Order: sequence, then structure tokens, then C-alpha cells
Amino acid sequence: MIKSITTLIIICVLSVYVIPVYAINYFVSDSGGDDNNDGLSIDAPFKSISKANGLVQAGDTVFIAGGTYTGQTIAPNANGNEDNQIVYCQYNEEKVRIDYSDIGINLSANSYITVHGIDVFYCKKYMTMANSHYNEIAYCVFDSAYNNTSFTGIQVGGPNASYNWIHHCSISRYGGTTNESGDMLSLEGRVPDPGYVHHNLIEDNHIFQGRHNLIATSGQFNIIRNNYFHSENWDEGGQYGGRLAEIKGTKETSNWNLLEGNRFGFSGNGDARAITPGIKLVSPDNIFRFNLVYACKGPGIQVVEHNSDGPYGSDNNYIFHNVIYYNGLDPDGPYGIWFRGGAVNTAVVKNNIFFDNPTHIGDRGGNIIVSNWEEGDPEFMDASVDQLDPDKSDYPDFNLKQSSGCIDAGAFLTVTIGNGTGDMIPLEDAHYFIDGWGIVEGDIIQLEGSSETLQIMSIDYEENMITVDKSVSWSDGQGVGFPYSSTAPDIGTFEYPGPRVILSSDNRDTQNDFSIVPNPFNDSVEIRFKLDQEAKVSGEIYDMQGKRIVIIQHGKSFQPGAHTIVWDKEKYNNLNADGIYFYHHQVGDKLTIKKMLKMSGSIEK
Repeated sequence: MIKSITTLIIICVLSVYVIPVYAINYFVSDSGGDDNNDGLSIDAPFKSISKANGLVQAGDTVFIAGGTYTGQTIAPNANGNEDNQIVYCQYNEEKVRIDYSDIGINLSANSYITVHGIDVFYCKKYMTMANSHYNEIAYCVFDSAYNNTSFTGIQVGGPNASYNWIHHCSISRYGGTTNESGDMLSLEGRVPDPGYVHHNLIEDNHIFQGRHNLIATSGQFNIIRNNYFHSENWDEGGQYGGRLAEIKGTKETSNWNLLEGNRFGFSGNGDARAITPGIKLVSPDNIFRFNLVYACKGPGIQVVEHNSDGPYGSDNNYIFHNVIYYNGLDPDGPYGIWFRGGAVNTAVVKNNIFFDNPTHIGDRGGNIIVSNWEEGDPEFMDASVDQLDPDKSDYPDFNLKQSSGCIDAGAFLTVTIGNGTGDMIPLEDAHYFIDGWGIVEGDIIQLEGSSETLQIMSIDYEENMITVDKSVSWSDGQGVGFPYSSTAPDIGTFEYPGPRVILSSDNRDTQNDFSIVPNPFNDSVEIRFKLDQEAKVSGEIYDMQGKRIVIIQHGKSFQPGAHTIVWDKEKYNNLNADGIYFYHHQVGDKLTIKKMLKMSGSIEK
């Protein structure tokens, strides 16, 4: 979550919006609207999104009723601001689809715009965000481009884009039919400030079935985390499919990007190249950690010194705590990691599990390659080549069995320098860590021999100095790494015993675990949810300041099936004022938070 957008409730699925008294809610309905209406209620909506585009100002919300909006584009004429975003969202969680437009969402030269729950199908370009800052795209579906003449499906930059947040979206099937064009999602801008792409957050998305790259980045301090990428040869003729990610650019314009917690699986070779790696690194100083890389046609990861359009340099990439499994299926690139050509000699490869790759590491050169698992079965919880399937976003399960030789066999990532006490700790090498870069929380770390964890608040990379959230004592040469549970870190992505990371194959389902009907609401509202098995359910409502207003349900057991909790005005307690609130829906230990809007006047269910 981008900290610069969200200031009050850290774990919400949407940013927090402070709505001024002059904010206006507009309504659009393709089936029952008329652009001659005032658009101020669902009973008198506009017909076109473009009508609302021309009227919205900072703090306004556009509620779009269910339907198909052919040839239309979300493209506001105004910008929001830090306290008052402009919001486009579904009315009452109805299904909204924009199709057959040149661009489905056009936020070029826009800032502080939020688009939530909108589907974009059969458009020449899904979305563009050039000269765009502090925008949020959430729970949207982008699919099936047609007659695309642009190289990119979603363009962030081109140049100049920063602090944008794309999350919980499904992005798929964008690519040229006669050539290898088609970067599904591009964060690119190679001209130095103010013309480059930086501090953007791409997380919790399902990005799949592309043509060239699923994601391409040539900026700085961008974070790509907890996504599921796969690009197997997916059309009937096997012509599509390609790389999963490419990080490229010069040291001045493209470095210090973080890729973590992602599943990278099933790269294809639809672009007819002899070697199609899963991930291609042609940029220096990046951090690649806690990722799962598997079933790629070419090398799982390829690190090269130059690209086809010129030399960039790929020094000092840190690749650690990943699982690299069953890659290099093409005999021309039979590697887990390949330092192609042997020109790269400054990478760090540490605490990774390599298994079932024909050759685990190609052209090792002078790179620092230590404490990796390269021999024998690491004993994953459940990983079989015969069961690999792009539709299984939670398989393989790369957690470790209790008998695994990877447990407690890892190295600490770096060590402290000198003895000391305080909140500023000098390290031998701080490159492994981030302080959040102003868009997420800083890393949680643990010192060797200590059970206490620390949060990194800031890092001076030149001095290799970290500042943590509390005072602590250390001794010279004391190990530093991510939290571990026994005597030393484990090799691989998951610490034993640890939580399992499961990404939904359809991230849109994540928000549909429960629904708020109607939303916006007035006199009464229903909380609707389904359970696959018996579970305890709690529900609470919070205001904009993070104050709990009311407890609707607390730990009540519900049987499998569909359930509805009705909350009427007699139970509102302190919730009298119109405005935005947040519903906290907890099933077992899973918490989901959704925005709800209370409005006076007539509201249709």
C-alpha cells in the first residue's frame, strides 16, 4: 500500500478518503440514464461516463451502474488531491464493463484518481498513466485486447509516473497477432528526473497470458510483490506466450527495484526466440527475494550485461531466498539462473533452493554464490512436475517438510560492524534490505542469537547504516537476516514452520468473500457472505479516524453456505453522519476490509 496515499488505516483494501462538505456523488447508467439529467441520484443518472468526466472535481465520486459501456473511457478532466481523491467505482457492486474503446482508462496527466471494480475488455489499450501520480487502480479486470497498435497494454510512464498503486487486478491476453509486441504492464521512462518512473507499487495481481513481457520496468524504486505471473503458450496455435518480467535500463535511470513474494511460472516461447527466460535482468542494483520461479521454457532467471538496444549494465543484483524449480526446459537455455556470456561478476546469489533444473547456475563467473541448495531433494511439502498447472496458483507448495535439509542451513545475509547500542546499526552490506522507500513499511529483521525482531525505519545505502524502531545492542560480526524460528535462517522462501502464501487465481474473488448491499446505503444495509466450511465470523465498522463505531457480530459460528446479516437504522448507534466508513469482516483469522458509504435520501437495493 502506498503510504503517501493512505494515512489513516494501513490495512484497508482502498485508500482512505477525506470527503469535504462540497463533494458531489454522480451516477451513471447506460441502460436508464440521460446526459440531460443532473446525474445526482441513481434515479436520474447520466448515460455516459464522459459526461461525468467533464464535471468531476477533487473529492467527487462517480458511481457507475451495472452494464456495458461500449466505446467509452474513464478520463477525468480534473485531478484530486492528497485529501480528496476523485473516485470511479461500481454502484452497489454491480458488474461494470468498458469495451471496444481505444483506451479503457486514460489517466494521463492525472493525479489522485481511484478506479475500483471496473472491467475493461476488447480495448486497443487497457490503460495509460503518463505524467500520472498518486493514482490507485483496484479490483479491476483487463482482458482480451483487440487490434492493438500500442506495444503496451497498461502504460505507467512514458515518461513520468510515480506513487501509483495497482492492486488486486486481473490483467491478461494482450499482444500483437503478427509480431512479438505486447508488454502487458509497462513501467518505463529512461530519461532522468523528472521524466522517469519511480516509487510505483504493483501488488496482489494476477497477470497472465501475454506476448512479449507480462511486466517490464525501467525505472527506480518500484515494488512488484505478491503477484502471480504466468505466460504459457496460450492460443490454439501456440503462437503466444513469452517472458514473465524484464527489468532493464542504465544505472542512472533504472535500479533499486524490488521484486518479492511473487509466483513466476510457465514462461512460453511464443515470440519464436530460441531462449525465452522467465525473468530477464538487464539493470543494476535490483533486489529479487522470496519469489517462486518454476516451469519456465528458458532459464528461470537470466542476467545479461546488455540488451538488443544497447548496453545497460547489470551489476550488483541481489538474488536471495528464492525457490528456482524445474526451469530451463529448452535445451538452448537449460538453467535455473544464467549469467549469460559471463560478463556479470558482481551479483549475490544466496539462500536459494535450486531443484530439478538441468543446470542450476550457468556461467557463474565471479559472482558471490553462497549457501544455496543445489544437491538433492529439498523436500518441499508438495511439488510434482506431473501436477504443474497454470490454473493452480497455490501449487506447487514450496513450504519445507520437517525433515528438510534446508531448515536452519541458510546463512545470515550480512553482519554488523563493531560493537554498539542504539537504533542506528552499521552493517557490512545493507543492500539486502529496504526501509519501504516511502511506499510500504520497512523490512522486519532479526539479529543472530536474538528472539527480538526490529523494523527498519531508514537506510543509508552509501554508509551501510540502518535505523531501526527501537534501541538494541549488538556485537561485531553478529548476523543479520529476516526473521527466523530456530538457530539460523532456512534456505528458500519459507521459514519452517511458517505461514503458507496462497494467491488467488482470480483476485477478483478476494473482494467477493462478502458484499455490502446496498452500497451506498441509508436506512438499512445487508452484509452478505458465503462460507465453504464452518467458521467464526466477526464484523465491525470503523470511521475515517480509525475509531470503532459498532460491533455487528463477534465470533459467532456460521455453518457452510450463504448468510446475510441485516443492519438497520435502529442499530446504527453512533453512525449518524453521512460519509465513508470501513467494514471489517473477519472469518477465522482472515480479515478483509471494505469501504461503505452512508448517504441521505433514497437508495435502491
